Amino acid sequence: MTVTDKGNNTDNPIVKASDQALAEYNKDYHTQYSWNTGWEKGQNWTSEGTQFETLINNYFFPKIRATTLAQQNLGNRFDFLAKEVPDVTTWLNEDYVIADSVPTGLNLAKPVENMLKVNYPKVMTKLYSGTNFLKEKFTLNDNDATLNFQTLGDAINYVTAVYRKRVSDINMYEELMIKSMLVDYGMNHVQDQRKVNSRDELVSAVGEALLNVQNNSWKHNEANTASGGAVGRYSTYTPLKDVFILTNDSTKEFLLNTIVANTFQVAGVDFTDRVISFDDLGGSYKLTKDVTIQNDTTAKKLRDLGAYETTTGETIYANTVMPYDLSGLPEFSGSYQEIKPTGDLFALICDINSVGYKRKTANMLKKPFYNPERDEVTYWMHYQAQRYIRPFFNKILISGTSGMNPADKHVID
Repeated sequence: MTVTDKGNNTDNPIVKASDQALAEYNKDYHTQYSWNTGWEKGQNWTSEGTQFETLINNYFFPKIRATTLAQQNLGNRFDFLAKEVPDVTTWLNEDYVIADSVPTGLNLAKPVENMLKVNYPKVMTKLYSGTNFLKEKFTLNDNDATLNFQTLGDAINYVTAVYRKRVSDINMYEELMIKSMLVDYGMNHVQDQRKVNSRDELVSAVGEALLNVQNNSWKHNEANTASGGAVGRYSTYTPLKDVFILTNDSTKEFLLNTIVANTFQVAGVDFTDRVISFDDLGGSYKLTKDVTIQNDTTAKKLRDLGAYETTTGETIYANTVMPYDLSGLPEFSGSYQEIKPTGDLFALICDINSVGYKRKTANMLKKPFYNPERDEVTYWMHYQAQRYIRPFFNKILISGTSGMNPADKHVID
């Protein structure tokens, strides 16, 4: 049996986990005392007289559970910012991007809303995610799916694909959350904002900004907003290797052919990896007023989209950012606006240290439970993450409208 994964990459932890699980299973079961229920690699297999469920539930998934699988390239372009941690402590029901660490003398006895208003005079972005927990589940039906393959490798590849799909869903969700946080923070809270009217001006402004952040200066961060302004100014600098740029695809395509790309190349930095681009920088929505969930249909929709603890009667407060399509949900009608640059020119230059992104992916696959009625095994995945902005590091926003016809976006100004 050989588990394939786009080129049979033996360095992939999924492949390693598969091979190790099969080896351990065979060691325990490939004897005359266990009725020869193991398999040999490369052979065709049959479900008769074997214990495929035992291999998957007791050997294969426990191996995968011990890996940090979410670090695989399954869709999150901000993966390079992530820091794997053994535990993420969560105290709030929403993920607040706050321009400071927790103040000394914080009174936790107050209601959460009052606590935030009193202790956090400068709340940046509120990202609604239910909690910092994400829950995903998938079900394997032994009769209908896993026992109808030609080889054992095919069967394991099927199981792995189901698991990878759920991890990919988590990564795509995380990517949207971080993009929303950066765009919202850039438009509303970055102190150094510069306007341009053409792509040529944008290229020039980006080049100048890259020089600016490499100087020791207090002009390009928001330290004076932290602790309610207790810190007057804070000087810092950002080496080129610590810079990343958030922009749209058309702007990145234009930047690739400019001196900005050459600047990164000369410094030995892969420009394509440090410019994060999207075809659309929108897709998330900020509430303009408080919204109370009034019907079960809306609550179910939000739970399906990832806010799994949403219930009727729950109030979601104004300025909360929701990375979901809210159209068709009656409670939200007329109560939100899309977070999206107003023009086609947008480049947010950031120090990589300005984004805090912690997550726990090891052991996120929990022990399954069996439904004898349907002969199904259901698995739950628990994923923890925390995302926030640090005001003490450099950020510069360059934005504007070129007035160019979108059909001519590939034509140099």
